[in-house]
Amino acid sequence: MLPLLALRSGSPSGRQPALRDSGDAGTSPTATERGDPVEYSQHTKPLMTATTFNGWANWATWNVALWISNDETTYKVAQRYDSYDRLIPRLEMMWGQMTPDGARWMDGTIDTAALDEMLADL
Repeated sequence: MLPLLALRSGSPSGRQPALRDSGDAGTSPTATERGDPVEYSQHTKPLMTATTFNGWANWATWNVALWISNDETTYKVAQRYDSYDRLIPRLEMMWGQMTPDGARWMDGTIDTAALDEMLADL
């Protein structure tokens, strides 16, 4: 069996000596245990492009659409509306001023035309 690759750690001299694995798997410190900054790959973020969020105009629009589509009671109520603007007071009566995730139902950045189209398809 090949030995585990050595981790690198910063030192005051500016050199980065290799830390050797003691042979006991799982004993080498991780980057977070050493206090090293950790970079997360973009794969940890939701699918996003420069102009859309999971196919919606932005996070707020996506989150509102998610709650309308995926909560059974909200879905059944939304089926009776053809306009998102008319649905907002009912959503606020059910949930308060925002979704459980923190998106405001009346957020000015919400793409109401896209939500109107979604409502027509329910």
